[in-house]
Amino acid sequence: MKKLEGVIVDDAQAKDEGKWTESGAAKKFIGEGYRHDGNTKDGKCTATFTAKLPAAGKYEVRLAYAANTNRAAAVPVQVQHAKGSDIVRVNQRETPPIDDLFTSLGVFEFTADQPATVIVTN
Repeated sequence: MKKLEGVIVDDAQAKDEGKWTESGAAKKFIGEGYRHDGNTKDGKCTATFTAKLPAAGKYEVRLAYAANTNRAAAVPVQVQHAKGSDIVRVNQRETPPIDDLFTSLGVFEFTADQPATVIVTN
């Protein structure tokens, strides 16, 4: 895979709550693999991704995932930013539009003194 640009936080660096299962069955992913909830859909699993950004400003936030027909169609992803918090729903049954790996969650304003936080919930 080509070198990724920007600020990257892999799922291995995320803070996990609940029972996640490690996998590498999909053909495209970042790092050594990825995690899934084993189709429990109980809302008790979260993965919190935190990044220190190089400067205050507007950043596009992307989420990488391995699409499959057995994935959730409306995964809640919370983006915590300078103006508050937004929930974006991601259909992980559809192939991500950016390099077949990423979907854009949007462009958000961030400050230099607070980390950027993205929380994925099952």
